[in-house]
Parts: sequence; C-alpha cells; structure tokens
Amino acid sequence: ATLVKEADILSSSERGGGCQRRNYKTVPLASVIEQLGHPGEKAANYLHPSPLPSTADLDFYESLFPEKRDTIKPAVMDNLVQSWGESFTAYLGKAAGRLDFASFTEHLNALTYAHTWCLPSDTQSQVPDVSLYDHLKTTAAIAACLYLYHSAFGTLEEKSISGNKAARFKIVAGDISGIQKYIFDIPPHDSQYVARKLRSRSLFVQLCMDITAHRILH
Repeated sequence: ATLVKEADILSSSERGGGCQRRNYKTVPLASVIEQLGHPGEKAANYLHPSPLPSTADLDFYESLFPEKRDTIKPAVMDNLVQSWGESFTAYLGKAAGRLDFASFTEHLNALTYAHTWCLPSDTQSQVPDVSLYDHLKTTAAIAACLYLYHSAFGTLEEKSISGNKAARFKIVAGDISGIQKYIFDIPPHDSQYVARKLRSRSLFVQLCMDITAHRILH
C-alpha cells in the first residue's frame, strides 16, 4: 500500500494548483485537443463516459466526440465502475488460473483501458484532461519499479519508501526521426490505394516503437 501511495504521488506530479471542490462523480473528461493553442484555459467540451464495446456499436461512436457539457450524472460513474467489475469477473476472474503473469497483466491492462479511458484522473483541476487510465498505468509502472528497488536493497518498510529522494528508477524516452518523409514518400506511379498505404506505414512506425519498448523491458 505504501508503494502504491508513493507511486500515486509521483504519477500525479504534473498536476498544478488551483484545486476546486467538485463531486468527483459528476466531472467528465475534458478534450485534450481543445488545449491546442489555448493551454490552461477552462475547457468547454467534455467526453461522455462510456466503456469501449467488444463489438461494433454505433451508439458508442457518439461518445468519442466531445460535446459542451459541464457535468455528468453520478449514476454514470457508478455504472462504469460496476461494469468494470462485472467484466473482470466474467473474463479474467475465471481465466486467472490458466494465464501466465504476462498474459494476465496484458488482459487486465486492456480491460482497465476499456473502462477508464473516458474518466479524468484529477476531477478538481480546471482542465481535467488526463484520463484515469493514463494515471493508473504510470502509477502501476512506478510502483513496480519501487518494489524492485526496495526489495533489492532490503528496505521494504514505510519509512524507507515514503519521500525517498534517491534515483530509484529511470524513464526512457525516444523517437524515430524522419517518419514524415517515410510515411508520405509514395511514388506517383504507385498512387493506388494511397490512404491504405499511409495507414500501413503509420502502423509500421508505431509497431517499431512498441517493439523497441518491449525489447528494453525484457
């Protein structure tokens, strides 16, 4: 619990001041696109909380586009949390004994994303545009790193974990340069199915980044 608490503090360190007092169950997720060119301004458009469907659902696509709304009904948040629990029981609860650790965490990550992509992590900020999923993912990663560090040094007690200023983990960042030239470099004589080729090249670049991250992790 102390590890998760410390990780939660570090994971939320991007938050600024100016906290408000609002019912967290009524605050929707602000559109991050709205902040382009207007950073820090109070958001006007918000997303409607809705879990990602397992199959094509035309009604769901309306939730992908932000609308002018200030609040949501508390029951919507309650239903979303309940649906996460029901999905966990139905899909992972029964299969936990048959999955290895890596497979279980991948499924758990996907399940959590499906239900928390549309919820704000900080409901009291002026611009609540960071999703709960993003916060939970980084919190879990930091907690895992802290456990490995303190376990290796034999310091798994509260006083050694909380507020420790040591460099206990590193964040690796990187990018692939020149991707626009690669993606858009389609010869004129090969212009058929341009949209499909643009998507495939974009996917290739994304997969390169994902594979690199997995190689570092393993």
